[in-house]
Amino acid sequence: MKAIIWAAGLGTRLRPLTEHIPKSMIPVGAEPMIVHAMRQCKAAGIEDIMINLHYFPQVVQDYLGTGEQLGVHLSFAIEEELLENAGAVINVRNFFGGEPFLAFASDNLTDIDLGALIAHHRTKGGIATIATALADDVTQYGIVECDEETRILSFQEKPLASEAKSNRIATCIYVFEPDIFKHLPRKPEKYHFGRQVFPKLLEQHLPLFAFHSTAYWNDIGNPDNYLLANFDALAERVKLAIPFEKTAPQQFMGKQTHMAPDAMIIPPVIIGNGCHIASGAVIGPFASIGNCSTIEDGAVISHSVLFDHNRIGTGAVVKNSILGRHCMIYPQNRIENLVLGEGSLVHKTSISNQVSLARGT
Repeated sequence: MKAIIWAAGLGTRLRPLTEHIPKSMIPVGAEPMIVHAMRQCKAAGIEDIMINLHYFPQVVQDYLGTGEQLGVHLSFAIEEELLENAGAVINVRNFFGGEPFLAFASDNLTDIDLGALIAHHRTKGGIATIATALADDVTQYGIVECDEETRILSFQEKPLASEAKSNRIATCIYVFEPDIFKHLPRKPEKYHFGRQVFPKLLEQHLPLFAFHSTAYWNDIGNPDNYLLANFDALAERVKLAIPFEKTAPQQFMGKQTHMAPDAMIIPPVIIGNGCHIASGAVIGPFASIGNCSTIEDGAVISHSVLFDHNRIGTGAVVKNSILGRHCMIYPQNRIENLVLGEGSLVHKTSISNQVSLARGT
């Protein structure tokens, strides 16, 4: 079986973090989200993977290369105009070779058993199988209503809460039979599974099934969900392959990182490669520090995610915040509840209250 990983989105709700990199490349548990998706495909025996791209495609291609390091073979389809998820599948239909295939959105953080999903699909024999999860807020997702045999009875795309027929949402992880192409346009165009394809299949009474997953799942569409996903990765509430040595429970440390003897680590914590943690610094709890970052004397980082190449000045405090690459927090500053874009400079006394700062502030 082959797979497509959707990675063409603009990530507008995550800006300014996505002003210079695509959403699929922002790190969770010290690796880009798309890498976690690739690892799951590999674990399910899927080694031929297509990735659709649009926004900063070269960033993804340069980082992933051929996929050889992860034991997979990658192909890329660059969309000059966004085709949406079904349009992206139409665009690469020849890649699948007339066989069943998996489709996976790269902004899903999950540890779902894709092998079990595929087995369920084969057992049920439907034209498509949708992995589902339970949600409190159903208004932002596609909602499925099923019978006791997991056959889908209805599909609602982002209904009002009062009109939702269930609280089980579609996770944008699907398995399709090749016959799905009989129900898609012949030529690539903007086309969406949730809004157009699934309702049409149900109108025609074609067998569409759900796979009810109890695995971890998080749709990383905004900074709050992104921060939560990292906290869950730090606390090992989601099964991820953290690429650094586990030096203590819920504590991961990269190579060539120097830590002063009196620096304090309060797990859960991830500290990347080539970092410098100076005297009296306090890291954690719930802190993820990207590669080649410097935390100066007495600085405090907690409940925050720092991308690569950040510098936190002497005595500075960072809490409940996300810092893109190459940010500088000057000494004795305190920031809280902030999202900082790449290259941000903070030299005010204190900034807080859910402000998002773009590059160069």
